[in-house]
Amino acid sequence: MKADNRVSPGTAIKLTMLFALICITIFAAMDHMHPHEEVITTELVVMERLADTPNTDGRYDTVGYSVMGSTTKTVTDRAGALRQLESQSVTDHYDFQGRYEGTYLERTQHTLRRQAEAVQQTATRTSPVHDPDRIEDFIASGQIIQWIDLTAEEEQALADQIQEMMNQLFPR
Repeated sequence: MKADNRVSPGTAIKLTMLFALICITIFAAMDHMHPHEEVITTELVVMERLADTPNTDGRYDTVGYSVMGSTTKTVTDRAGALRQLESQSVTDHYDFQGRYEGTYLERTQHTLRRQAEAVQQTATRTSPVHDPDRIEDFIASGQIIQWIDLTAEEEQALADQIQEMMNQLFPR
């Protein structure tokens, strides 16, 4: 006597629907994990620079000026949750008289998956990257912070310059 290995039509339909449901769930979860939107912001800022540590009163003293060019990339998922944040900055430091003190480069990456991951890389240079005349104009203005309006071409040139420096210093 032979065993009947056939599956009833009702069972076949149920198994097919279960398989389809599992596939849809997996694909939906995978689609949800992929980046939905990537935004890159480039800016150039001239500002007063504060000390790294507080004084005896707990305040941070102004120790000079900085010209900082930066790019920030944010990546969000389809639900709008932040998945990745990458910041790259090139900052020229000046004293109160406008004398150049040094340039500091920094790349910071934060990736949010099951567990947050952060990577920070820094380097220094001994020559200014940004136009030194900007600091003289800033000191004369008496402002605390000034965002520099850039044309689309200037913004792209600054982003390219920062990216090139980062690629040289911090190869991936």
